[in-house]
Amino acid sequence: MTGRNKSLFNLGCLTDGGLWLVPMLMASLVSFSSHAEREAESTSCMAEQTYRASVKEVVTQVPVETDYSCLVSPESVDSSGRKIVDTRIAQEFQRAYIPGSINLSPHFLLNDGKWKSQPVLIVNKGALIKENAALCFQLHQKGFKDAKILEGGLSAWNLSGRPLVGLPDDIHALSRMTKREFAAVVLAGTSIIVVGNSAYEQVRALFPYYVSVISVMDGSSLAESLTQAFDIQASLRHSVVVLEATLKETPGSGYQNLFTYRATFSEIVNDFRSTRLTQYKRTQVPDRYRCKGRK
Repeated sequence: MTGRNKSLFNLGCLTDGGLWLVPMLMASLVSFSSHAEREAESTSCMAEQTYRASVKEVVTQVPVETDYSCLVSPESVDSSGRKIVDTRIAQEFQRAYIPGSINLSPHFLLNDGKWKSQPVLIVNKGALIKENAALCFQLHQKGFKDAKILEGGLSAWNLSGRPLVGLPDDIHALSRMTKREFAAVVLAGTSIIVVGNSAYEQVRALFPYYVSVISVMDGSSLAESLTQAFDIQASLRHSVVVLEATLKETPGSGYQNLFTYRATFSEIVNDFRSTRLTQYKRTQVPDRYRCKGRK
């Protein structure tokens, strides 16, 4: 039978008593379409569930393993015979550094086996104390025998009379927090914020309850408030941060483990709200992951 005759025969089946095939064919098509839609919806819902699970894992603050035993002050550490490893990014390292130090990322240091048996002193800006404590835990997990981390960072090193290579402005910047660093210590609750009395209520209302905020009371000096902050810092191992724009006086240059943040209060409000909004958006399911038909 030729192709043309076969087509005529098939058409004849439908026109000559073969109309009973039409409902069956239509039913099969509808069934296939419904199955395809259910399959697509099932797949999209699975994608949404997977996305929600991954976001929950990232956003939920899982306790980070920390170990503060590596942290040492500039006065207590003997740097002779130790390799000094600076873990900041290359651009920051080039602006100000300890003579003879080398620049390695934390990841490279942890995974390059040749450093495990060597005495090393790890230095960075020192503003993120909890991150350094987490690095200490990882160093011990990786089998490092004699690793120390400089507490207070390069600014504390400089204030102790140890040498730094860099322009005065770049060295001074080592005690100033960046926007990212400030957001990190505030959201993690690992900071002690020192503010002027006139800004205290606003700052206290803006930041989470677990952030310590100390006011420089009218009639009191900044030095008195810093003494109170460092008393707290000794037990909590948090960063002490002075909001310079809220104060009538600036801290002297003789404080180790002290950082300043220079933004105005309105800039702090905008930055903090922007950070919180970004966190919120990360918890929302994008349209491409949503179950089919769900708004």
